[in-house]
Amino acid sequence: MKPKSIALLLALVLFPAVTMSAEDRPNIVLIVTDNQSEKLLGAYGNDDISTPSIDRIAEEGMLFFHGLDDEALLSDGLNNTWDWLDKDLTLVTLPGVGHFVQEDAAERVSMTMRWWLTTA
Repeated sequence: MKPKSIALLLALVLFPAVTMSAEDRPNIVLIVTDNQSEKLLGAYGNDDISTPSIDRIAEEGMLFFHGLDDEALLSDGLNNTWDWLDKDLTLVTLPGVGHFVQEDAAERVSMTMRWWLTTA
């Protein structure tokens, strides 16, 4: 791609962000964790661990919980995870939104993860 084309593309992408006022721009914070219980956050009842910033985000924002099984990483220790969640926890999934890996290549992803875990 030519430098002029790159500059034009960047200008088109960045111009709306620069021209919008701070009030119009949404604040989006995406926090991704793995194998973390909601009990590890103060917002969900843990009095031993101080997480004031996360607690504030939890109070003012929304919790989206979406997870899919990856058979290469699924262990017996994760079975029946849903049974252990508190009943007052709001779980929201986004229809049509997939896992962070390609859903149409689940077997390839699993085989790659299995290879990576066994050869490392």
